Amino acid sequence: DMELMKWCSRFEVGQSEYLTVPLRFMTPYKLMKYATEQYNTYRRIAYNKGIYSGVSNVLSDYKDYLLMSEALEHDMKSSFVLYPNNLREAHDRVNDLTKAETSAAYDRKLAKMFGGLMERYGFNKFGFTVLPPASSKDIAREGDKLHHCVGRYVSSMVKEECIILFIRKTSAPKKPYCTVEIKKGDIAQARIQNNNPPPPKLQKFIDLWKQQVVYAPERIAA
Repeated sequence: DMELMKWCSRFEVGQSEYLTVPLRFMTPYKLMKYATEQYNTYRRIAYNKGIYSGVSNVLSDYKDYLLMSEALEHDMKSSFVLYPNNLREAHDRVNDLTKAETSAAYDRKLAKMFGGLMERYGFNKFGFTVLPPASSKDIAREGDKLHHCVGRYVSSMVKEECIILFIRKTSAPKKPYCTVEIKKGDIAQARIQNNNPPPPKLQKFIDLWKQQVVYAPERIAA
């Protein structure tokens, strides 16, 4: 959309996820209109306690708000949900949940993501298999068993800032072995026990998976 590109250039918006997430729920015109209105209403200027220093700050809050609202199973066709009068208040409201409410919302989101991630990234070769997590508990357990920090990535995955995947031995599919983070379409890191890098045999599998699956044009298009 040419108008959207001009708008992004004008307001120095460069992060693709700030656009791709809201555009799942609305037209470019409505996105530009709402984000501009929020910025003009709540922007931070000299001697002012405004919230937003730029449109990118508005879109960052908006992305998180929309993803959490979706995870909470709000009506994503309702203009009341999509266009709150005060975005920051709405953002803080959906993010300020009890631990149980947050965990339940995250689990619903991860359960919905499971099938698509399995189709997009699933792979078996050399006695290894790639699996997505089905719940926040799966990710927490992975970190506990392998003694690394993947547990803190649950929120980032739900907010679609990264993708967490598990590599398991085909003979022991329920036993944590290696954790992979995918960010911006590439493998950001892969770690086994105690945050160590993969051994040669596993790295060979990862390299093949990367070429045949992660970078596969037809899968990316899908």
